[in-house]
Amino acid sequence: MYVRIYWTRIQPDSLPAIENKYRQLATSIPGRLLRWVTQDVADPESVITVTLWDSEKSVRDWESSDAYQRGVEAVRPYLAGSQAISLFEIKVDDPVGLLDQIKAAAGRPQ
Repeated sequence: MYVRIYWTRIQPDSLPAIENKYRQLATSIPGRLLRWVTQDVADPESVITVTLWDSEKSVRDWESSDAYQRGVEAVRPYLAGSQAISLFEIKVDDPVGLLDQIKAAAGRPQ
């Protein structure tokens, strides 16, 4: 499995609008197991989106899709400054059963 982490700075007070855009564009994405959108409690203009994927190919296919490009364009007006994207392969896959819980929540066999 893979974890994709996207960090960005956003315009002040724009997270509700970003969340709304995410909801409008919500689709089932092949290979994506879950998505979290998080906001830094000490710096509310810092946002991290964490997605869990079944394979690197699923991530790459999504990143090259029209749906991905539409999502990028939909939130672009709310972004400010720096951004970073990282992709990590999970090497230790069961820290105290966390991944089993995530798989169960996603309706995947454990």
